[in-house]
Amino acid sequence: MAASFVVGLATGVFAFPKDVIFPAGNLSAQKIDFCVPCDTIHLERATTYQPTIEQCDSTPFSTASGAKINPYNYQKWCAISRDLHTRYGGEFDFGDTLEIYSKGHPNLNGQWVVQDLMAPKYKMSIDFLLETEKNYPKLGVGKDCKIIMCGEL
Repeated sequence: MAASFVVGLATGVFAFPKDVIFPAGNLSAQKIDFCVPCDTIHLERATTYQPTIEQCDSTPFSTASGAKINPYNYQKWCAISRDLHTRYGGEFDFGDTLEIYSKGHPNLNGQWVVQDLMAPKYKMSIDFLLETEKNYPKLGVGKDCKIIMCGEL
């Protein structure tokens, strides 16, 4: 996805090459022959977490992928529910970059890297690693989060 960007239109979500320049005016009225329709996965829940023993386990700075969380420089990492992980029959693996879209929580929009797994009780869920001071407004349990998956351009 590094060579494209994602645009939401009334008719759906599409990916375009980064070097495309759209003329001023109504984007939906333009004929664009090389856009790629994107699939979306609508998540049941989206939450945030911090690397603490209360929220994780006895080794909160170690992720399921083996990556270590730097408490002084957080990366845009996320944990996904096990049903979304390839080890359990899902589509995503550790190190995959997910394009996230949330209308209600635009601070979550963008690319997040899968580095961790959520507890087995969660399904169709994502947990974003955020510093406490950057978790504002507090997400709680978000219900409008989507993973956008686009084909190669």
